[in-house]
Amino acid sequence: MAPEMLKNHPYDHRLDIWCLGILLYEMLHGHAPYKGRNDSEICKNISANSAISFDPSLSPYAVDLIRKILQPVPVNRISMNGIFTHPWMKELEKKHKIKISEFVEQQDEQIRELERTGDVRILSKDVLGGSKTELNGKGSGGNNAKIITIVDKTTPLHISQKINSDENKKASYSKNS
Repeated sequence: MAPEMLKNHPYDHRLDIWCLGILLYEMLHGHAPYKGRNDSEICKNISANSAISFDPSLSPYAVDLIRKILQPVPVNRISMNGIFTHPWMKELEKKHKIKISEFVEQQDEQIRELERTGDVRILSKDVLGGSKTELNGKGSGGNNAKIITIVDKTTPLHISQKINSDENKKASYSKNS
């Protein structure tokens, strides 16, 4: 849990960035960054901003990115754009011959095309703000299922949509953490 949740403070999309940092740490180390004999002690260590240790074989860029993500004060956390442009991510882009910015732009273009053609109409994009969002799908041809991914400037949102012959079937959405 992010420090702001543990302290019952208001939170926003930056909570997801904290979770991304925890996940990144776990993927690179094989265990969680905060230690404790039980959940209560782990939460106490998160709230106290206890020091975390890093595997010495990690790239200094990877350590820097995780440190910038796991800032206890949400406004001090690196943004998603900052993550995508961080030197460690740039190293990975070069090594694996990918362009994250191009991938994000392709996802945005797919969404714009779906909105333009009417296959999916997004009534409210404030999904991350916690307000209820309804999506209507149009299309024909039985039970064709489409999986689309919306990538905005904060968090990926996965939307599963069934295209039915009825004009106003509701699509389902889920926020992946």
